[in-house]
Amino acid sequence: MAILQLPAAGWSKEQLQYVVSLLEKYVVGHRKGIQILCPRDLLENVTSRKQFLTNVRTLIPPSYTNTFHAPISPHVHDPHLNLTCRESIAYYRAIAAVVKEAGGSVLVIHCNAVFSHQQWKEPLTDYGYVQKQVFDKIHLHLKEIVKDLPLTIAVENMPFPLKGDKTSKISEIPFDPCLLTVEQMKEFIERAPPQLGFAFDTSHYGIASTKINEMQATYGTSITQWDLEEEGLKGVYPPLIVKQPSMTEAFKLLQKSGRIVHLQMADAGGQWSPHQEGTASQHFVEGAEIGKGNHGPQLLDLARLIHAHHPNLPISLDINVRDYLQREEQVRSLQAVLRALRW
Repeated sequence: MAILQLPAAGWSKEQLQYVVSLLEKYVVGHRKGIQILCPRDLLENVTSRKQFLTNVRTLIPPSYTNTFHAPISPHVHDPHLNLTCRESIAYYRAIAAVVKEAGGSVLVIHCNAVFSHQQWKEPLTDYGYVQKQVFDKIHLHLKEIVKDLPLTIAVENMPFPLKGDKTSKISEIPFDPCLLTVEQMKEFIERAPPQLGFAFDTSHYGIASTKINEMQATYGTSITQWDLEEEGLKGVYPPLIVKQPSMTEAFKLLQKSGRIVHLQMADAGGQWSPHQEGTASQHFVEGAEIGKGNHGPQLLDLARLIHAHHPNLPISLDINVRDYLQREEQVRSLQAVLRALRW
């Protein structure tokens, strides 16, 4: 039996109750769970923390397999949420302590190393420097974050360009050189402390791989940093422009490590191109309903693979919705996955 999750804000009694009702209604013959989102003020606001703990303990059935997701700051350099900063060590350890108090065993965090558009200059334009100075810091801090923790922290892959679902203006795009390709993710997992887990986000990988494959088809091995910068792709380097495999093949390659402990499933649509004179700009669509983006059949194949060979890996349908107390997009995606698992 697969473990199927829906996301809900841990601070919202209404969201948790409604998600439980949806899972009880639709998920028959499979295990259930919730991807519980932690509030940004979880540590500093005592009232918020108490409400969060009460909600999680009293509103979710004890049989559920839940995953917790830390607060995020994907577009802004927040030292507490940025793994290049020492402040992230104490912050994530404190979040993990609250999650453990709530009964959690897995906490997903973003691999944030956000830089502003204005910071795109030497030495950050050199991939060798980034490997040594950015990734080395991230691994050093992660080692301290996970030391002797009574739960698993799982780092999530990211899309690019950041904010590319909101704007096509290059001057408004921040950048983050972390975890875009399968090769990067494999190397990251190999270097990481053995107790660190990995969270694979299919929408993020779909966005990154689609653009990388387009650039690889256009430029091949002759691609230069200048070509990438013309596309507004700061934080992406020529060594990363390598043909990326399908969603299912990417998962298989990464799960050879046995480190994927959470899967966030959503489709992705469109393909980002910058706002430039004489060209049509385009945003990408993150967290799309399954079948409404570019990867629907691949996602259903991946769900079947996990059901058959990795039944203890939670699949969270991390679909954007227009109304969190209706969730029509998530319901349709859940039904599509359930139909696929019956085949």
